Amino acid sequence: MTVCIGAISKNGDASKEYAVVVSDRMVTLSLPSIEFEQKLSKSVQITQNCVVSTAGSSLAFADILKDVSTSLSADQSYEMHEIIEKLKKSYNKIRSKKIEENILNKIGISTLHEFFDRNQILSKEMVDQIFEAIATYDYGLVLLVTGVDNSGAHVYRINNPGASMVYDNIGYCAIGIGDIHAISTFITNDYDPYLDLDHIVALS
Repeated sequence: MTVCIGAISKNGDASKEYAVVVSDRMVTLSLPSIEFEQKLSKSVQITQNCVVSTAGSSLAFADILKDVSTSLSADQSYEMHEIIEKLKKSYNKIRSKKIEENILNKIGISTLHEFFDRNQILSKEMVDQIFEAIATYDYGLVLLVTGVDNSGAHVYRINNPGASMVYDNIGYCAIGIGDIHAISTFITNDYDPYLDLDHIVALS
């Protein structure tokens, strides 16, 4: 069962905030459909102050990680909103490439730009079908982005098609098939970001 958790801890006061990240080691591949456990974590530290956890195809995140590594250094810290914007941009970019490969290339169109240029000469039925396929295309990846910057600890979630949501006010977020179990644990144990760090680690 896949589950990744990101939580904020103020460790009893607001003088210093911590980001707690927990993830399983179940790997999912979509082609062929297979699941297995491995020693490597599904949570990757992409900068000094940020960890990205994944739910969905591990291969899908590999392309995004490679892309963002050109603008984010693992040896540096960044403001979390900067990291989020770069991840969202990369998510949309890689998803668009997959749409071109899996939808447009099959009908002899190379790029989204070419499709938009040619949709005036295609039949309305075909254009409508392609637009529907593009709009509903699921990249099959959810990102849980947890980190600490100058303003404190933060938890974000990025979903298909690259939209983000911040969970700072709630203080935690979980992704994966087991997300409801993790969330229920936090609720029933009265999670509070001001609980001490060890307590929140135990909850996670």
